[in-house]
Amino acid sequence: MLLRRAVLSFALLFSVAPVLEARIISYAPVTDQFGRPAIQKRDNRHYLLFETRVAFQPIPQISVPFQPLPLTGSLVLHDRLGEDEPQTLLPPRTPGYRIDVAAMQTAKSGARRILAGTDFDPATGGVTTDIRYLYSPDGGSSWQVLSLPPTTRIADFYRADTGGGVVRGRGAQIRIGNDTTPFVFAAQETTAANSRITKMYALDASGSLRLLATFAPQSTAMLIGSDNSDSQFLVTGSPGAGGAALPNGIRLLHSDGRLQDVLLTDAVHPYMEGWITSGGVYLESQRPGQPQKISYIANAKEEVILSVPPQAGSNPVIFAVPTVDFRGAWMIRRGAAQPTALLHHRPESGLSEAWQDVRAPEVEALHVGRSGARILIQVHRPRTMANRILIDPALAIWEIGTPAPARYDELFLNEGAAKAFVSLDVDASVEGAPFVFDSAPVLALPPPQLSASPGGADVVQEWGIVRASLHQQLVIPALARLPGKYGSSWKSDLVLQNSDAERLELRLRFADSSTHEQHSRTLTLDPKEVRLIPDALHVIFGITQGNGALFLTPPAGRSVAATSRTYNDTGNGTYGMAAGANDVYAASSARFFLTYAGAFQGQHSRTNLLITDAGGRGTRFGLKASGPIGTIGRSDVELDVPAGGQLQINDVASWLSLGDQRGALRYETRRGYSIASLISIDNKTNDPTLFTPDVAAGVARMIPIVAHLDGAQGSRFRTDLFLFNPSDTAKSVFMQTRPLDLSEPDASVSVLLLPHESKVIPDMYRTLFNRTGVGRLLFQSGNVADSNGIRVTARVYSLREDGGTVGSLMPALNAFQNAGPGESLEILGAVIDSRFRTNLALVDPGFRGNAQQRVRVEIFTSGDRKIDTFDVQVPTGGGTQITDIFTARNLAGMSNTPVILKVTPSTGQISAFATMIDNKTNDPAYLGAGLSAQP
Repeated sequence: MLLRRAVLSFALLFSVAPVLEARIISYAPVTDQFGRPAIQKRDNRHYLLFETRVAFQPIPQISVPFQPLPLTGSLVLHDRLGEDEPQTLLPPRTPGYRIDVAAMQTAKSGARRILAGTDFDPATGGVTTDIRYLYSPDGGSSWQVLSLPPTTRIADFYRADTGGGVVRGRGAQIRIGNDTTPFVFAAQETTAANSRITKMYALDASGSLRLLATFAPQSTAMLIGSDNSDSQFLVTGSPGAGGAALPNGIRLLHSDGRLQDVLLTDAVHPYMEGWITSGGVYLESQRPGQPQKISYIANAKEEVILSVPPQAGSNPVIFAVPTVDFRGAWMIRRGAAQPTALLHHRPESGLSEAWQDVRAPEVEALHVGRSGARILIQVHRPRTMANRILIDPALAIWEIGTPAPARYDELFLNEGAAKAFVSLDVDASVEGAPFVFDSAPVLALPPPQLSASPGGADVVQEWGIVRASLHQQLVIPALARLPGKYGSSWKSDLVLQNSDAERLELRLRFADSSTHEQHSRTLTLDPKEVRLIPDALHVIFGITQGNGALFLTPPAGRSVAATSRTYNDTGNGTYGMAAGANDVYAASSARFFLTYAGAFQGQHSRTNLLITDAGGRGTRFGLKASGPIGTIGRSDVELDVPAGGQLQINDVASWLSLGDQRGALRYETRRGYSIASLISIDNKTNDPTLFTPDVAAGVARMIPIVAHLDGAQGSRFRTDLFLFNPSDTAKSVFMQTRPLDLSEPDASVSVLLLPHESKVIPDMYRTLFNRTGVGRLLFQSGNVADSNGIRVTARVYSLREDGGTVGSLMPALNAFQNAGPGESLEILGAVIDSRFRTNLALVDPGFRGNAQQRVRVEIFTSGDRKIDTFDVQVPTGGGTQITDIFTARNLAGMSNTPVILKVTPSTGQISAFATMIDNKTNDPAYLGAGLSAQP
């Protein structure tokens, strides 16, 4: 009856609630290295990372003590709000120092206390041959060595993070204490007889170390929890040594060393976790091969609240986290063929059901807000593609007392077993505050191949420790209405999409890059509306001359999609570029640089750079250029962007003293958060190409179209390929091409680049592979454990008789631009207009095959009105292009109609993009695809 009532109430909710679409959340890594979070409170604003160039793969259970991976790197303090720049706490050195375990406690005064096991020697600034334990009472300004026996080790255990207040807290043998005693930890000491005994210590704020208890060698002595004040701790094992040891069991350990029995039992094991209430103890047992259970222990009696049989795999199907006051528990119960239930337990009132969801979401973590009024629910969202290398946590804020969340926004990334929120204020996230999430490294990947509101096209690396927000804030980096060089006259058209079945009040802010003035407006979009705004700067703001960035902010919980086309209007056709919107949380920061392999096109071109402040407090950045011999030109250029504004640098090559050299650009944010947009303009045609930041190449990437082809109206399409090695060591990149029609065998080549070398391969399909026609290019540099491989991008263009070009970017696609069964891609920006023709390209990024896969193409206008739908057969491992799709589908009569192109594969994989081509000039504008969110 309870299940039936839940199903009826859930159905009623969907019948009356407004239909709001889920969205794909954009993000950017906070560092270009791999990071391991320290043990720390999750709601800390400042968080501590051990950053290393080498990926590591924790075992999804308790790791073997005394065998930490010997990784070297740096201990770095970050700020979730972005108001303080990242700070390296120990002197940087090459290749770094070893950190086996680290923890941070933040006092009420704001003081940060740090405990680290490391080979760093603060006396000499070098490293030692052994691990020692350092304590800093002042956030890393000073360090002291703890007086522990040299054979002592603190084990860095790992378990799947199911939420709660501490990062990596489950199984941790360093527990966060209070302001008087910042840490309590368990350490194993190897005796002269090669026996290992466990000792538990308290580390006071002054740095003094106190031995609290000693445990018998074979008694599974561990710290397994604490109370709400962080002054009492839950332990297992037999206190004492030898014949004097007390019985095995679970006890309370006070900060003065007193022990208090909770439950005497030999059935203790390393897979226990719990917390202390005012009258008892909650205990969770997740031992592999045994029933999973959640119990409450009071007066030496154990009451089993939930229990399930042994489960396959390492992730629990039942788990619990404390209520905000630690007096009760929030619990998840899920499993095959049953609804997922959120349960609540109090010792005085027993177990009750908050909700159950018949969709059975795979809830994997609960995070309770400090207000006690809401919980962030983290769901595992498996993708259906057999060789999809990215899987998908999805997030929703649940207000206590309401039905189950109707939608989950997707944080689509390369999720490993150690995934977890690193810094999160649940209550503030409702208002749009950022959060930090660790995707965790994944080493076991397939062979080199790419395996709501759409989004994610602005993400340049889909793994790492990333910063994002549940509130969408977009930036169109280029919106213009002004004259330019060589007689050019620039305008921008804007296309907006409201994917919800409710009206959308959209806040717009224009930041002029030349006058630094700010202009604000509110615009209303109807339900499911797709709107074209020609000459948008003049129509929306009444500006007759200006250029800059457009900020778009929907209300909380809502989203919008946007793209623009900026063009030089000659009166006899246009030369332009499309620019998709960037989320402000996909911005570059101080430890995550960007590269532009195709930045400088050489003679007869100019390069402009637009830098938009995405953090609201101003940005400082630096620039470095590279050519065939490595770093070239000036490397001391450092500039500032005003708060909330934009800076445009015209002719960047002259700023860097490059002359006519071709090369790449490395963009480094030094302070704040920034979005950098690079535009290369052909001086003979005034045709602009917007280069987006290069995507990381640690996994296989695909450039969907490379060509050497003579086409209609005298066009001669060619592809230039741009490569850049941003690292300090030589790197190679493996490249493989095949024709879209599979008429020739695959061809492969490896290219070696020296440190910081940039290479341009003109007309690469002909010169590198000796081919003509149209193909795709697959490439990979290093692997996912290498965060600094060669970056690759391309430009496809038509060469004119006078040497001028008209073309567009052809970037390497990220994982958000690839769909499998049950997924869709959406393309926004195409307009049915007799002055243009639109081509749709469909490319299968997988292996070559003998069959063809069916791909559904749908075309929508405002009001979610479907004006066409049809199927296309795409060769497996190949591709096809639908030329002039609106004429081919008898839609050309719908003049000035903005549309959405939706692409859905039935089997296999598909990547897609569109080009909108001016019929008079043959100039294409590239329109990228974004992954659609799932309900």
